[in-house]
Order: sequence, then C-alpha cells, then structure tokens
Amino acid sequence: MQTTIFLIRHGDLENPKGIIYDGTISLSEFGKEKMRVLGRIFRKSGVVPDVVVSSDFLRAMQSSAEIMSNYPGLNLSIEPDPRLQDPDSPDMFGRSLVWLAEIIDPYTHPALQNLRIERPPSFTARMVAAIKDILAKYQGKTVFVVSHGDPTAFAMWQLLNPGKSLPSLRELKNEKGRVMYLEKGEAWRVLFDDAGNVIEHEHISTRKIL
Repeated sequence: MQTTIFLIRHGDLENPKGIIYDGTISLSEFGKEKMRVLGRIFRKSGVVPDVVVSSDFLRAMQSSAEIMSNYPGLNLSIEPDPRLQDPDSPDMFGRSLVWLAEIIDPYTHPALQNLRIERPPSFTARMVAAIKDILAKYQGKTVFVVSHGDPTAFAMWQLLNPGKSLPSLRELKNEKGRVMYLEKGEAWRVLFDDAGNVIEHEHISTRKIL
C-alpha cells in the first residue's frame, strides 16, 4: 500500500534583526501568504491530507495552520512532533545571518567545532525516524509533514540514498539544480511503497505564483 508524504519547509519569517532564531520566531505576513498559496496548490491538485504532523516550533505550526486554511471542512488537528525541529544549536542563536552565509557550513567550520551545534547525523536520524513512524502509523494515507530547511534537506537526501554517508551542507546545497534544499514555503511530494522506500518524488514551489 502506497503512502504519500508532503515534506514541507515553513514559510518566511518576521526577522527584522536578521539573526539566527530559536523556536519562538513568527512567520511574516508574506510567509503566511506563501503557505496559503502552497495549500491552494495542493487543493487544486486534488490533494486532501489525512494527517498533518509538524515541528512544534511556532513558525512550523503557523505554516501548518495557514496551509490547512484551504481545507476548512476537514477540521484536522495538527500533531506536533519535536523530532521535526530545527537543529538544537543554542550557541548559534542571536548571531547574524550575514555571518552565517559567509560561514556557509557551520557544521564543519573549524572555528565552530566546540560550540553547541546539533550536527546533521543527529537531526537527520530523528527526522528519518519520525518519517518512518508516520509511514508505519498512517500507511496508505496522505500526510503533510512540516519542518525546517536543513532537516528537510538532509532527511530527503537520506531517504533517496539509504545507507550512504551524509554529504556536507556545502555539498548538499551544490547538488545539480539545488534540488535537495527547499526554499521557504516549498515542498516535496514523496511517494513511498509499503516497505518505506521512495518510489517517486516531485518538487513543489510557489515561485511562479508569488
């Protein structure tokens, strides 16, 4: 029995200081609109979710709610799952996003190795475990899974390359067409067989609409 998961990255943020943020930062109005547009794309494509599972961070829960505003008759509860959170990296909070862009890969940068930064093997393992549990619990269903940039990227890579060692963030972002790293408010449609293997996947973007 095939199961469909829509692996979704949350929308754009209200972040006027341009800093690395924790779980309390909110979506911007543009971010909320982008998630509503993504939901309309799903609905117009005939997609009807049976379940919505989200990171419990505010921006992810808000994104889930904005998507589901397109399905007023469903009355589905959003199931929070902390395994879908952004990396737990308290020593990064409050630092400049400009600085982060210059660093490129905080997980491997020599000057950051002693900081409290959750590394890809850790957050990828919890992401994939959450997805595997969803596949077992909701076999044959359509599930919206809302998470964050690095976790969705590495989890998607691991699902497509089971058993292989993870690439670096730099390598992952440089993959042809940057297909593995979602922009905010984008999604993957991933079709799984009954053994949890990926049969097919499709990138879904709002870029041509917004």
